Amino acid sequence: MRQYQITEWKDSIDTLRELWQQEPHPDKQRKLHALILLQSGMELDEAASISCVPLLMLQQLIRSYQRMGIYYALGYRVHRESRLTLEQQRALIAHNLQEPFETLADGAAWIAAQFNVNYAVSSIRALFARLGIQTQAQRGRHPLS
Repeated sequence: MRQYQITEWKDSIDTLRELWQQEPHPDKQRKLHALILLQSGMELDEAASISCVPLLMLQQLIRSYQRMGIYYALGYRVHRESRLTLEQQRALIAHNLQEPFETLADGAAWIAAQFNVNYAVSSIRALFARLGIQTQAQRGRHPLS
């Protein structure tokens, strides 16, 4: 069996303990506890057994921790900064107030034309939700509803 060991810790044991104490979710607390046990020198299978984290899940946790850090490993979404500046966001909101977008694709096309920034549909949906922008096109209703 391949041994998963963390050779270089990104966080100190005190940081992990602090996160463990503040974490409200029991599953994430167990994962943090397992990492604390590993950092204190315990073997992988022992840490998995004591913290009640399945061995395979602990191995995945270690891989995720080494690649992206503790927040990614615990499953928290790491938010990127918006591709639009604050002024561009204000211009987008102002344009939408004057001339509402019919669809998300229309909004994405306008942003690409105005600011030379390309968005995927899922990204534009998140941006519009964050800025409180609604499109004019509504979903069709089922004839029986």
